[in-house]
Amino acid sequence: SIVHVASAFMRPVFGLYVKFQTTDHIWSPFNTPFECVVTEEATLQNVSIESVKSKLIPFFENYYYEFANQKLK
Repeated sequence: SIVHVASAFMRPVFGLYVKFQTTDHIWSPFNTPFECVVTEEATLQNVSIESVKSKLIPFFENYYYEFANQKLK
């Protein structure tokens, strides 16, 4: 998956995961910054855009500005 590729290149990863009727752990990238939204419902259909935005925007801003600052050096 693209998440595995991003992790291999140590790129920040943001994911949306379904953890429906399972006790399995949500996979997380090894030694790579990540954030995710997890639902315990059968699909992502009822995940609100607000719950995604509340995690995605700070995550994106943090790593985007970090990356942009490295490019300027």
